[in-house]
Parts: sequence; structure tokens; C-alpha cells
Amino acid sequence: MKYCVDRIEDNLVVLENLENESIIEIDKEKLQDDIHEGSIVVYKDNEYYIDNEEEQKRKESIKNRFSNLIKK
Repeated sequence: MKYCVDRIEDNLVVLENLENESIIEIDKEKLQDDIHEGSIVVYKDNEYYIDNEEEQKRKESIKNRFSNLIKK
């Protein structure tokens, strides 16, 4: 399952499920230290992992969509 970090509040990380847009909160200690808003997190085998490659793909996609809006 893939999530996007919506926000970080003290020791809680608010994650949005990328499939159904549901929201969950998890303890920040369950994630790597370099977690930040916009990070893509994968939950697999009872562990949370940061997916830097997916984050870059999403950033590029958003950048392209924004550029297309500006051109119109």
C-alpha cells in the first residue's frame, strides 16, 4: 500500500492513502529520519519504507501538469 505524507505534527505523521484517499496517523518513530511532507511511503511486510523514486516521479508529473496549465 502506498501513502503520501500529508503533514507531520510533533511525533505523528499523517499519511494519505494514494488508492482511496483515506487518512491514517502513525508514530514518527516507525519511519526513517529523513521523512518529510510529500514523501511517498510504502507499507510492506509490517514495515514502512520511503520510496524516493516514486516521489520523484510524482514531482515530475505535477511539474508537467502545472507547465501545461501555464501554456494554455
